[in-house]
Amino acid sequence: SWSDINYTKPIGNTVFDLGNTILPKEQNIILIRKGLGNTKILVPEEVAISWDVSILSGELNIGQEGIPLKNETFKWKSEKYEKSARKIKLVANVLVGEVEVVFL
Repeated sequence: SWSDINYTKPIGNTVFDLGNTILPKEQNIILIRKGLGNTKILVPEEVAISWDVSILSGELNIGQEGIPLKNETFKWKSEKYEKSARKIKLVANVLVGEVEVVFL
């Protein structure tokens, strides 16, 4: 069964694969706090996503688009977020690294 993710890691790369996960019909939360390292999140295409990502020095990748961030916060919602039954709210705070979301 699904439970919200509250993840902290000082150094290293991380992959969250939600491809075989059946999300409950509600808002699901992934909270990530990282020092150094890259984070990749694999999300099924039918799941709506909301981003709130803060990076001191690094890059945010949405699909094929890369957005360099220097001490900035990036907020974004997929178009179908408000109406979608299954959705993920991603909150990430990263010192140095890359955050990437790949839609499966």
